[in-house]
Amino acid sequence: LYLFLMVLYASLHYPYSYLSSIFLLCLFLTLLFIFLSFFFFFFLMIRRPPRSTLSSSSAASDVYKRQVSTQSTGVVDCTMLTPAQLPWPLLVLLVLLPQALGTTLSAFDNHDGDGAHTGAFFHFDVDDDETVSVAELARFEVPEHHVSYYDRDGVPGLSYQEFIRFWRERKLFDKAKLDGPDPPGHNQPLGAHRRSLGSPDVVTPENPISPQVFWEKYVQGHRPVLFKGVDKDSVAARLWSQEYVAEKFGWIDLKLEPKLEARGDESILSAMPHRMNISRYLHRAKTENLYAVSVMPQAMAWDVNIPAAMQCGSRTKQLDPTMKSIISHPFPHASKDWLTHIYEANLWLSVGRTRSQLHYDRENNVNCAYHGKKRWILIDTRKHYSDITWVRGGRYRSEDDLLNTGTDWVPIDPDKVDLRVHQKLSNVEYYEFDQEVGDCIFLPYSMLHYVNKTSPGFHVAASWMFLPNEVFDKEACETAPTENIPMAAHDILWYYSGTGVIPQGYPAVDREVRDSILQIMDENGEDHMTIQVLQEWLSRGEAPLRNRPRELRQFWEEFSRHGKNPDKGLTQEEMGWPNTPLGLWLRFAARGDPEGMLPCDTGQFYIPRPENETAKSNLFLEQLGGNPKKEL
Repeated sequence: LYLFLMVLYASLHYPYSYLSSIFLLCLFLTLLFIFLSFFFFFFLMIRRPPRSTLSSSSAASDVYKRQVSTQSTGVVDCTMLTPAQLPWPLLVLLVLLPQALGTTLSAFDNHDGDGAHTGAFFHFDVDDDETVSVAELARFEVPEHHVSYYDRDGVPGLSYQEFIRFWRERKLFDKAKLDGPDPPGHNQPLGAHRRSLGSPDVVTPENPISPQVFWEKYVQGHRPVLFKGVDKDSVAARLWSQEYVAEKFGWIDLKLEPKLEARGDESILSAMPHRMNISRYLHRAKTENLYAVSVMPQAMAWDVNIPAAMQCGSRTKQLDPTMKSIISHPFPHASKDWLTHIYEANLWLSVGRTRSQLHYDRENNVNCAYHGKKRWILIDTRKHYSDITWVRGGRYRSEDDLLNTGTDWVPIDPDKVDLRVHQKLSNVEYYEFDQEVGDCIFLPYSMLHYVNKTSPGFHVAASWMFLPNEVFDKEACETAPTENIPMAAHDILWYYSGTGVIPQGYPAVDREVRDSILQIMDENGEDHMTIQVLQEWLSRGEAPLRNRPRELRQFWEEFSRHGKNPDKGLTQEEMGWPNTPLGLWLRFAARGDPEGMLPCDTGQFYIPRPENETAKSNLFLEQLGGNPKKEL
């Protein structure tokens, strides 16, 4: 009874992540209760009745028979006890313990993240009327004026979308300045609170910079820079109209998001399609809330260029972000040491207005526009980290942002910033500028940015990422070309064919997949990558592959064929590429992603770069000349 009451109480008052701890506490208290009950009833209350009455029906005999029947197992059955029969110490615990544990919102302080509000909403909505009322929140000591502040639709209580703001700002509200005149920029678009710093540095085709200046001044200096018109002569800048893109690339599949980014808002995300080809998308995007935030397919990547100044990221060495020492590059190029390694490349298509959230990326980022116009706002996260409230939290490392564990974002409405709640945002300085066709903006890793497209027409852009631990290679740069090079000539790690898995945000195949598996092998004393090792790696995440034993065995057998002893699996030395093909590791990483596959990729398989595309890219690079490389 006690265990049941405590778990029932916990399920109504505490977030799900606390239930396992509360269950263990309840189990301990239940065992204590059993001991005290046995002592109380056996020594103080129970009088053994006469042998002639054991078969009669009485409360005392029933209790005694239960005791007798359970003594052989060493367990006392107390399930039939009434509250009046509970020992008074347990009655006190039953009444006072829940009060001691507290019932305020602070119990949920660690319940954050993009979608944490959804579970919280259904948890608080006890009567299931799709509204969280003042009374339902009062159980957690939330005052009525706190609820009313977020109740904007005139209907009593908080709807799901109102609750999202309430939840994400709950830790700020107690310090919100609700009286007095509005602070400058309150309930206005982001940036209205003060004059901007203007544009970051601008580089023009008439005054280009060298790769050495780019890497030393901007990459290592962690400074944004706008390359004005650097790719205005590309095929994409000249030809990529809405009609041209639909006709030539209509077959390519896209990953879709809402036009106004709505991270974690299931009322929007669950109702929209997540995948569509370009032809259908451009037809439906005119009237529907659809924005293509996808991966650059190889067919389109030949039409856009990487600026010459951004080459010369070494392909032989890389910085170890933890040890701050130089290590071998995990993805060397077969012939060009100056060819900067691209981790992932993206494609952005829209019709009508779109806007992002204020966020930062873990990687260095370059974004180039090819049709339409956008306005950017950039904020130095290093300078203003303490002025920011984060949705996910714990990912940005202010002492060393090379060690960031992921991306994060700010829970504001960029169209209507609440500066009474987000008071410290009034201190934030920012850059602001327009991006036009042919312009490329470099954003250093972890720099906050917000992108707003206000024009009603068609817009298309490309972006690409390189890791923050890439380093400049002065020696290799001596033979680097001085012209822009098509994106498709680069050996982008997450190649995209236009169909199959759309590889956006999938794990780093070296650090997050192979090295994690090596760690499990070391922990278990395994010399080979057995199928049990792969099963243990998958068990630590949410990948669909963990529940597909036949597919997992097929992967393991394919890996093992590249080892000297296929019956045992790969050794540590055999797990690297090119001995084990990188394409195989990428296929496995997509299906085994610990965070699970994207909604747009349900039922899809990753298609690695085919040999003919590799040959085409290498031929293009050889025609440029470059630095012949010794045999790897």
